[in-house]
Amino acid sequence: MVLMAKDLNNTNLKNAIDSIQKLEVNRKMFKFSLESDLAVVNNARKKLSEKVNSMSPDIDTSKEKDTIELIIIKLNYKFV
Repeated sequence: MVLMAKDLNNTNLKNAIDSIQKLEVNRKMFKFSLESDLAVVNNARKKLSEKVNSMSPDIDTSKEKDTIELIIIKLNYKFV
């Protein structure tokens, strides 16, 4: 009976460790996916910003402004 309890505990421990390892792999895959998506978004923002800057270069592009706010301002300026 003691051996059965010990085997059961070892099995539970092995299952717990396997589950933790699977979660770690999933976390790493999810993190990589997020980082990849972020790189794509940043690249698209850069291209859009460059396109907007070429449309109306006379708008102030100070570093205090967020890129998205700058794009909105420039688009509003272009269509006014």
